[in-house]
Amino acid sequence: MQLREEFISKYARKYASGEIIFEENEKPEHMYILIQGSVEIRKKVQTAYKSLRTLGAGDIFGEMAIVDHRPRSARAVATAD
Repeated sequence: MQLREEFISKYARKYASGEIIFEENEKPEHMYILIQGSVEIRKKVQTAYKSLRTLGAGDIFGEMAIVDHRPRSARAVATAD
């Protein structure tokens, strides 16, 4: 349990509801593990964003851009603190 607490205190970041975590087409630098709250993955379609998926605690996201070495394919937005 101590290792988990040390890891969280070193790497965790808090996002407020509505805050953008990353933008579509950004260069990837991190992947994310959602500890609590929720995140919505959105894709720009013409002039609006379409919700693709809502993630919850325990979900991992942002890893595909790291693996593929390609820009982010969608936007991630915190939907709960």
